[in-house]
Amino acid sequence: MESEYRAFLRCQTWNVWPERTIVDRPLSIVVGPSQVLRASLALISYLPRSAPEQYLREETKVGPLVWDGEVRGLHHLREAILKAPEDEIAVELQYRNTWRGEVDIGIGFRYDGDLPGPVIEAVRATAHATMSLLNLQLDDHMVPAAPFSIREVLPDGGGGMDTGISVAVRNRQELDQDILEQALRCVTGVLVGSPYGEKFRVALELYAAHVTEVQVRVRFLLLVMAMESLAEPTTKHQAAMDLLDRWQQELAAETAKYEPSSEEFQSLDALSRELNFREEDSIRSQIRKLFGNLPGVEPDDAKVLQRRALRVYDKRSSLVHDGYLPADELPGLESEARELLEKVFVCAIEQEANAAAG
Repeated sequence: MESEYRAFLRCQTWNVWPERTIVDRPLSIVVGPSQVLRASLALISYLPRSAPEQYLREETKVGPLVWDGEVRGLHHLREAILKAPEDEIAVELQYRNTWRGEVDIGIGFRYDGDLPGPVIEAVRATAHATMSLLNLQLDDHMVPAAPFSIREVLPDGGGGMDTGISVAVRNRQELDQDILEQALRCVTGVLVGSPYGEKFRVALELYAAHVTEVQVRVRFLLLVMAMESLAEPTTKHQAAMDLLDRWQQELAAETAKYEPSSEEFQSLDALSRELNFREEDSIRSQIRKLFGNLPGVEPDDAKVLQRRALRVYDKRSSLVHDGYLPADELPGLESEARELLEKVFVCAIEQEANAAAG
C-alpha cells in the first residue's frame, strides 16, 4: 500500500518573499536508470522578516515542524551522533516551526513501503539542486536553515519525521600536554615540509570541507578531489613516448601541407596539442602511483591500496560523467575514499615524525 511522504528543505532567504504563498509544479525525479519518482515540487513562504535587514530568530506558529539541526549536549559529525562505548546517552531532538524570513522547498510523493536509501538521496539531491537554481533565477541567496527531512503523512494528519541521524561509537582518548606538544610539532613540520608541497594544504582544505557537507555525493567527490590534488603529473613510459614522438613528426609533416588559416590546419594543430597533453599519465594512473609510493607502506600493502583507490576513482568517473551512482553504494564509497585519503595524510605525518625523531 502506498504511503504519502513530504520532504522539506527549510531555507533562510535574502529577498522578501510574499506572505503565506504556495506555488507548485509536478516533477519527475530520477532515482536510477529504471526508476522514476512522480512528485510535486512546491515553494512555500510563510511570514517575512519584521525588518528585512535583520536576521533575528523571530519564531512563528506556522509551517511544519522540522528538526532544528541541533544535538544539544552531544557531538554531531556528518549524519551521526558520536558516543564512546561506555557512554549512555539520551538523544532528544528539538523541532520547530518556521522563523520569519524562512521558506520551505517541499517535495511531495507517494511510495509503496519503507523508503530505501536511493529514493531518500534522490529527493535530497533534488531539494538542494532546486535551492541552487532558485538562487540563480530569483537573484536570491538562500542557504539551508535546517537539515533536509522527510515526513510520512499518516491518515490522521500526523506523521513521523525521518532526520537521517544515527548513533556511531568511537573511542574517546584522554590527552595531556606532552601529547599536544608532540602533535603540534608534527603538524607544523608536515605543513612546512610536506613532500606534496602546497598541494597538501589544498587536499586538507577539501578534507575539512567534507566534514560539514550534508550531501553524501558531494562529500565523496570532495574526498576524491583531495586525492587528485595530491597526485603528481608523470610522463608515460619511454616506449609510449617514442611512439608519440613519431606521431608528432608525421603530424608536423601533414600540417605543413595546409595554410594556417584553413580548417585542416586548425584541426591538425589541435591534434598536435592533444598529443602533447598525452605525454602525461592520466589522472587515473597518477592516482595509482600516488598509492604505490606512500612512505612506510610495504609493496604488497601498496598494491591493495592501489586497487582500492582505482575502484574509488572509477566510481567517481561514473558519477561525474554519467551523473549517476546507485545511492546505496555511496555511503560505502565515501567511507572508502575517506580511509584512503586519511592513509595518505597519516603516512605524511608519520614520515615527518620519524624525520624529527631521527
